[in-house]
Amino acid sequence: MNKKDADKIRKYRLGKGYSIRELADAVGITRQNLYMIEGGTANPSIKTCKSIAHVLGHSLDDLFDN
Repeated sequence: MNKKDADKIRKYRLGKGYSIRELADAVGITRQNLYMIEGGTANPSIKTCKSIAHVLGHSLDDLFDN
């Protein structure tokens, strides 16, 4: 995942007032995995991306640059 998209996920998470733990629990992934996603060092599955987008109230298009 590129850093720009990773930063968007972090921005949207903070905008919703979620901690890393809260979002990770809601999405069904580990805190470490979410930390790596937000750091741009992990490539999440499409399923995880859809879950993150859903929990944050955004579309996949909102989260990722095409």
